[in-house]
Amino acid sequence: MLSSNGLTIDQWFYYEVHRWRCGASIWWSSVIAIMVSLAYIVITYFLQLSDYFGAYFTLRALCFTILAVSLHAILAVYNSLHYTVVPQISTTRLSNVLEFFRIQYILQGFIYTISSMLITVFASWIMKDSFSTLAVPCSEDSPAIYLNDNKLFLLTAAIYHGLLFHLRFYRNQYNYTPFKIIQQAKFFQVKSQLVPVLFESAAQIFKQLLGFYLIFYFLGHLPRDLTAHLCRLSICPETSLSSVQSLLQPELFLQSFFLGTYMYFIWHLAAVLLRTYLTESYEFRIEPGLDHLSDKCLHNALSCKSNPWIQYLGFLDLFQLSRFSFNRRQVLFSATFPGCHPKNWSQIYHICLENLRQLKDATQEFNHNAFVQAAIPQQNTPNWLHNSSLSASRYLKPTSLGHMSLNESVTGTSLREERPIKVSLQTKV
Repeated sequence: MLSSNGLTIDQWFYYEVHRWRCGASIWWSSVIAIMVSLAYIVITYFLQLSDYFGAYFTLRALCFTILAVSLHAILAVYNSLHYTVVPQISTTRLSNVLEFFRIQYILQGFIYTISSMLITVFASWIMKDSFSTLAVPCSEDSPAIYLNDNKLFLLTAAIYHGLLFHLRFYRNQYNYTPFKIIQQAKFFQVKSQLVPVLFESAAQIFKQLLGFYLIFYFLGHLPRDLTAHLCRLSICPETSLSSVQSLLQPELFLQSFFLGTYMYFIWHLAAVLLRTYLTESYEFRIEPGLDHLSDKCLHNALSCKSNPWIQYLGFLDLFQLSRFSFNRRQVLFSATFPGCHPKNWSQIYHICLENLRQLKDATQEFNHNAFVQAAIPQQNTPNWLHNSSLSASRYLKPTSLGHMSLNESVTGTSLREERPIKVSLQTKV
């Protein structure tokens, strides 16, 4: 762990808090991925009616587990760099579509596609011969080597699942980490989401496979001809998946379904664990105590604009302090010299007021821009619509500040008198 001397609050937070939380979430997601991989190996051997009790002790199963978990950990490390506490809201559908053509999104889609293909290649090692290799003999009596359509189907489905998960990742904003008001232990948070994530992954794969079967039936000749041309293989008419009967093999569907569910589950689980660790509350210091911690206190976290993570954790800590920590409230409201005033509380009080003022100004500006940019019918409108707009407009008048007031009519008369309200704030420990 690096020393805190000479580090800004952003650097201190990255080295002391954020990096360790990401590492812990990736570690536990890898541990769970190992157990899920072992369960998937048992299911695969059970589908082949093989000795699934000795499946763990084969070299292929060991290599599949190590390589798949290593690839999962690398993907989790890459995704941890793009998590945020600020949701991304698109104003139009066109801007929402154009977001997917950014360099960051294209790169992540490419990584998900390659990862799904590699996991499929690793998983084919523990499957039987009809799924394990890309080149197989057309029949037992024929020595000629042909293209294996079953393996090609699994690889194409893996690309399809990887692309759709990438689109779903940003459409559902899996990288957005909202802070929960009710804080639970990490174990119970993850435990309560394991079964829903598993069922959600299975349901998504089932729906996607139904669509993929139709796509492969009509457009499957394109990857088949391209792969046969690149690998210099012939297409066997007996084993080709060009007919409905050959596509509707129960074993092919089950292998595709369980493999896709396995990939989606470990990807979803990595996102759940990362959100759980990153949104865990952090207790900031109220009094610095040491010189090198003088700029890492609670009021510094609340006023940090460069890193939203620090500010969000600071407000979460302030929320919990106000409800559940009597001793810390005593320190916060204690008199500090010079002047015998609660300096810590005064700093936090002014920071909170400033944030509320900025929120109010931003809300008023947004409402004003929405009103100015709204389409108001002027002519060629029905009489009832024009009359309704006139009757509603007499309650709305732009004030001198550029905001709408419901208290003034277009004639300038006031519907009710506004009187200043005096607010008295009394602090009681």
